[in-house]
Amino acid sequence: MAMRYRKYLTFFAVLPLYLAIGGYRFGTGDHVSQLPTVLHFFNPHLYQTDFRLQMIFPWYVKSGLFISLAWLSRILHIPLEYVFFAVFCLVLWFFLVEVDELLALLGVERQVRTLAILLMLPFSYLFPSISHFHLVTLRLVPYFFVLPFCLKAMCLFIRRRLVAASLLTAFVFYVHQQIGLILFGILFFVLALELFMRKAEFQETSFFLLPFLALFGVHFVAMQMLGSYRGYPWFDHRWGVELLEMVRFRVPHHLLLSYSGWVEYLCFGVSLALALFLSLRLRPDNRAAQVLSKVAVAVLLLCAAGAFFTEVYPLPIAFGLYLFRSDVILRVIGFLAAMVALEALVDSRFVKKANMWLFILGVTVAASVLFLKDNIRIFIPETELVRVSRCIKEKTPQSAFILASPAIKGLRFYSERSVFVSWKSHGLFFPPDIAREWFHRMMLLCSMDEEIPCEGTPCKKLCGKNYDNMKNARLLSIANQYGTDYLLVGTDRDLPFEKVCTSDHFILYRLK
Repeated sequence: MAMRYRKYLTFFAVLPLYLAIGGYRFGTGDHVSQLPTVLHFFNPHLYQTDFRLQMIFPWYVKSGLFISLAWLSRILHIPLEYVFFAVFCLVLWFFLVEVDELLALLGVERQVRTLAILLMLPFSYLFPSISHFHLVTLRLVPYFFVLPFCLKAMCLFIRRRLVAASLLTAFVFYVHQQIGLILFGILFFVLALELFMRKAEFQETSFFLLPFLALFGVHFVAMQMLGSYRGYPWFDHRWGVELLEMVRFRVPHHLLLSYSGWVEYLCFGVSLALALFLSLRLRPDNRAAQVLSKVAVAVLLLCAAGAFFTEVYPLPIAFGLYLFRSDVILRVIGFLAAMVALEALVDSRFVKKANMWLFILGVTVAASVLFLKDNIRIFIPETELVRVSRCIKEKTPQSAFILASPAIKGLRFYSERSVFVSWKSHGLFFPPDIAREWFHRMMLLCSMDEEIPCEGTPCKKLCGKNYDNMKNARLLSIANQYGTDYLLVGTDRDLPFEKVCTSDHFILYRLK
């Protein structure tokens, strides 16, 4: 028992290495679109003119993790930044623990498991995903928060603790609906396959199905009563075709298989081959290897279904489930299989020496990288956009409605003010009227009323360029049509309105 707890404490010693090399960020990336919901929850006067918050209950459900952490911050009187950082460290530690537990279930000896923990971070960044997600992220986001819980559910599933696995899968669902449903589908596929092969009993299947379905039913009924999902066209092909056009414009790298490059396909294929090789050759009689190989096949089928129902015959439910995100689980399995293969190639003496030198090297790298400026950002980094946003927050009312370049990332969050539309804060998976409104506003500011000549990130750059080059009369016409009372533009424009905030590159004008 003492050895086991000592092993868990060892993972805390590895955290500085992960933080130093991988880095940490607060208030950047996805946070700029996720945290405004938290601000609105605690202060409903914020974002009053934000059309995306018209469908409020699903956003509160989707942001339940961050709202819970905000409550914790208030109860403990600890700044939210510190709470996020502490939880990120705990989640990262939990992730390493579960990787170690899966390796132990595969029969890998302790020395190789330690080596695996040291190799996980470079693997995460050097082995890309078809869904463009790293295993280890730079910031606390819901999908990374639930990843170690997914691995724990698979460990419980392997040990035949099906009720516990089902309840944990339901917990994942309540935090992140798409990942929870993907995990449930994967594990149900494994159970159904084992039932078909007569390696499982129907009673066991019910032990896994019933707890999850009961909790899923509670959630579904509650959302129906609140009117959150009522009438959404999950299986409407016509809306799927329309949604596909929007997805190609905004998030093809997350939702369209054809947008990935050959490197991502290669990594997916290698992970799948390693998973199958794990059960066929490396550990043919191991229960964990058999389950993980079936999980890998389930991921392959999910990705194939995702490709068909997004790009061949588009259905909204396929977009909403983010089926390609299951590739994250496949890459974990590929890594585990690679570590099993590594154990077969090296002897324990070499591994012990490698562990020692790698740990020394890692600590040295961590100690040096930690001194690099801005590698770990617990607070929001000080940038020109943040400074001008603080000025906007101080000098405008909470009801301010700002027209700004859609390519600017973070103005809405940093200033705590409503913006006309932004690239990061899209509404693609809200009801069609909200999604269409977001897309229409983007087309207005991007000057793409007809054919869209780009996909993904190039569209963002083109939007920023077109906004900067838009004539003053056109900008003011849009502002007047939608009732925006402030206009943020570059310093190269000179308009006959009051200047509220200025910086090296931005000017905020009061229009009313």
